[in-house]
Amino acid sequence: MVIYCDNCGEKIEDDSALYCKNCGNPLHDQINSTQETFIEKNKLPIIGALILIIIILFGALLVSSNFFTATEETAQNIENEPQLNNTKTTVIKNEETQPTSSEPDYESFQYTHSFADTDRDGDGYVLLNDMHIVHTPENIQHQMYADSDDNHDGKLNEHEYYKFMYKLNYDKHSYGL
Repeated sequence: MVIYCDNCGEKIEDDSALYCKNCGNPLHDQINSTQETFIEKNKLPIIGALILIIIILFGALLVSSNFFTATEETAQNIENEPQLNNTKTTVIKNEETQPTSSEPDYESFQYTHSFADTDRDGDGYVLLNDMHIVHTPENIQHQMYADSDDNHDGKLNEHEYYKFMYKLNYDKHSYGL
């Protein structure tokens, strides 16, 4: 490092010199101040780089914490949402055990016709030929009808009717459609 004497301006190239060769002025204070100036000048980029790194790390931490918070909130929202399949649980009592059966609440879904509309004679039952079904193959209609007829009497009561309508409107994939 090259310095100049404060007193006479002589160029001092010897880093270990304590006095100016030209005028004898002590160089100790001048060397320390020159070194401090050099250090001060080089501190700014280092401090700036450190601040930038801290900001980046803080930002990454903030983003990741928001990500995990959002993920937890989303999971909680999914858990708290009502199920879309309108399932109700029916308890079937048995002497040995008490198993539960889960099936959809068939009456709560939207259908184009109600049981009352379809049961024109008012006897409380509906036959397959009372309904005008389109876009479903006849063999699939018969299978859905048979699967809906819980007591196998060949006619559908109100609950069985809505079970059939559910299969026809919302559960066609179970029948390969």
